[in-house]
Amino acid sequence: MNKKLLLLVLSVFLTGIILSAGCMGASSDGNEDKISQFEDKYGAQKVELYHFHTNNQCYSCVLLGELANETVHTFYQDSLDSGKLVFDHINIDDENNSQVVNKYEAAGSSLIIGVYGKNGEFYKENLAGALYRINSPNSFADYMKTILSPLLGGSI
Repeated sequence: MNKKLLLLVLSVFLTGIILSAGCMGASSDGNEDKISQFEDKYGAQKVELYHFHTNNQCYSCVLLGELANETVHTFYQDSLDSGKLVFDHINIDDENNSQVVNKYEAAGSSLIIGVYGKNGEFYKENLAGALYRINSPNSFADYMKTILSPLLGGSI
């Protein structure tokens, strides 16, 4: 009995360590490079940033949307006002959103960026790295700025 309990506690502990290691990973997840390469090749005429979610959101999903909203409105209000940056929360369970959900291939709670090039080229990327930074608003904002600022003509 005690061996089983010890093994259970140990396995829960090790699982926690493994899962939390992903949250403390490197500051870059490669998205910055992919998006930068697209921008270098095609230019960035318009940027769309969508927080996709379902009807029922967990705490982390809600926080992801709140931090994204706060970041874009704090640092990129001019780009929002000009239309160069579009930001919205999209409920994937709402049939009225099916066109944008299909375009971005959204399947759950996520933060996805879409970049339009000067000749209509389109590139999308799931910013999974944002989810690993929701426990630190400053880290989250810094991550988003490394992606958005070069696309919107600002400095990081």
